[in-house]
Amino acid sequence: MLAATPKLEKRGGLQALVMQFGLRGKFHILGPDGAELAVSGQKERAILAVLALTDGHVRSRSWLQDLLWSDRFPEQSSASLRRALSNIRRALGAHRDRLVSDRTSVALEAPIEIDWGTLEEGPLLADIRVSDPAFQTWLQGLRYHHDGEVRRKPRGKQPGNEAERIAITLASPPGSEELRFVTRHLIDLLAQDLKSRGPIEVAIAGEGIDPEEATGRDFIWHAEVDSIETAGQWIAGIRVFRNHPRRYLWSGRLRRALDLDHICSDLSVTDFVGRAVTSIHAADREATGVYRNLLTAAQKVFLGDRDELELADRIFAGLEPEDRNGTTAAWRAYVGLTRLLEYGVDDPEQSDMALSFAQDAQQRGVGNALAMALAAQVTLKVGGEVERGQYLAELAARYDDRNPYALHALSQASVLRGDYLAGYKFAEDGRRASASLPHGYCWDMQTCLAALGIGRRDLAYELAHSAHLKMAHYRPALRYLAALSLLDNRFEEAERWCRKLRRLEPQFRHDMLLSESYPIDTFRKIGLQSELASVWTP
Repeated sequence: MLAATPKLEKRGGLQALVMQFGLRGKFHILGPDGAELAVSGQKERAILAVLALTDGHVRSRSWLQDLLWSDRFPEQSSASLRRALSNIRRALGAHRDRLVSDRTSVALEAPIEIDWGTLEEGPLLADIRVSDPAFQTWLQGLRYHHDGEVRRKPRGKQPGNEAERIAITLASPPGSEELRFVTRHLIDLLAQDLKSRGPIEVAIAGEGIDPEEATGRDFIWHAEVDSIETAGQWIAGIRVFRNHPRRYLWSGRLRRALDLDHICSDLSVTDFVGRAVTSIHAADREATGVYRNLLTAAQKVFLGDRDELELADRIFAGLEPEDRNGTTAAWRAYVGLTRLLEYGVDDPEQSDMALSFAQDAQQRGVGNALAMALAAQVTLKVGGEVERGQYLAELAARYDDRNPYALHALSQASVLRGDYLAGYKFAEDGRRASASLPHGYCWDMQTCLAALGIGRRDLAYELAHSAHLKMAHYRPALRYLAALSLLDNRFEEAERWCRKLRRLEPQFRHDMLLSESYPIDTFRKIGLQSELASVWTP
């Protein structure tokens, strides 16, 4: 039990009073004056416990709503959270200012001290009784990660939102300098593709692990890379195994001329790597866990189907209570962006929710390129904050400069700043990096927009058409195909695209392509909408 005496902590040369939390036995809070604060409501106590145990002591409103009122509609859970916060402030009395909130987040002001107690005192937060399954999942994860570590000190992966692990080994040592370079390039592509799809930890033999460890119990999967040179040709091979029990999943070979420049820009190399990565979650039906669930939900986001999008959001919501690296919060922010832009949902609350999730992802996504890149896109397109979005995109690229989502965000930021040449370069790099992803058409479309900015209208049309071929009901591609066809006086072709678009958007009319509110922002920004108005009358 914490001593009921005031404690002081140095903060910027000043003495700050510490708020103390006891987590075992009777959950209790001691105010900065050492007196116990009587917070009676179960969910009110849960909110304080969650904030105290969160890095930075801040959570988004939407995260708290999903944790404690997951069975209610957003409007109901939002109102319940507001009431709970009001009750907490009333209970804190003179210390009410330590609870800080705005329209997107809730925080406890530091300094805060946690008394974890001992196992003999009973489970953590035993007298906080909240039946919501999301909270119970979070609580079980807390107890496992803290008390389980105290009891067992296990090695390897733990349940929850920890990274699943894969080892990459080299079957034969490379010979020439050129062969070493392309082998390193292949291994880097493999590692980057794995990490770009979700929370997975990649260990490379010779860089922290011995090759013998690759088949050990610390690793779920093992990818074996082979790379040889013969008669000026480079022959690369990848074999993928699942450990425990050891099981072969996939193998493939690639033959190319040993030309460094060509290999580094060859999309077929990226596609070869992507097939190996896909085998990890597609060929092995027994592979489970956060990584697989995130991949399943992420793919649904890009199917162009509203029901699938909402199902993806529910999957993300189920994973989020134990999210420690911001990935699921970032995806929920991106779902909100998709609702707003792809399906034309005009709802300020949806915008606020998307920005709230993006903020949550930023707070928890330090070091996570995927989370930071998705947060950057939401900040750019929903928040309209170009400088902040640019910063987040650059941060994502700093974490992983070949992450396709980071490159996509950098391209978007550059286009919004009017630097179309940089936007095109980032888009092309992202397109190569995303070649193996099932939703690679999104990068085709971003490259299309950047190509328009540098005056390559013909290339932009080809890229939009490529996106359409990969996903026939992808609305952005159809919108630009229709607009560009009209601009070039290809009216029959334009009518074909408009008919397809009308099946997805029953209210669509040709004259909407001249509207200020229709979602073809780049077309409008670079003056093509005005040009269209001068040559075509609906």
